[in-house]
Amino acid sequence: MYVRTSIGGSMDSDDFQIITEGYILSKVILGAIMFTVGLVSLCFCIYKLFKEFN
Repeated sequence: MYVRTSIGGSMDSDDFQIITEGYILSKVILGAIMFTVGLVSLCFCIYKLFKEFN
């Protein structure tokens, strides 16, 4: 879709690969951030839960 709308139907394969790798990298970084926030939240909740039982 990007190739058709921005350039008119053709693109160098190297440029397309750079764009695709950048897109994938951005999604991996976003996923890592979300995973880290979720893991820290889970650990914090477990810590508070065990603190209440003691």
